[in-house]
Amino acid sequence: KVEGPLASALAALPASQRQPHVESLVLRVVRELTGSEASVTASTPLMEAGVDSLAATELSNRLRAATGLALSPTLVFEQPTPRAIAAHVVEQLAGAQPVAA
Repeated sequence: KVEGPLASALAALPASQRQPHVESLVLRVVRELTGSEASVTASTPLMEAGVDSLAATELSNRLRAATGLALSPTLVFEQPTPRAIAAHVVEQLAGAQPVAA
């Protein structure tokens, strides 16, 4: 079973709201790491937003803390946008534990 504040929050949300919830978390962390408050959207490629290898490691660490998932620092290369990362996290959480609808 995966434990973390995000896993608990997602379990309480309808399925249709889970990905947008995770997207907002990913966007908040990316904006904190890059200092680009307004210019980063869910479809912005993270490398274009200024996410370098150090920021990628920090992003995966923060998401790991929030989700309880073991997320690789290479996540930003495999899932290059906040939307893709959110979809990956939601999918991993759904597969890791039963999530109430």
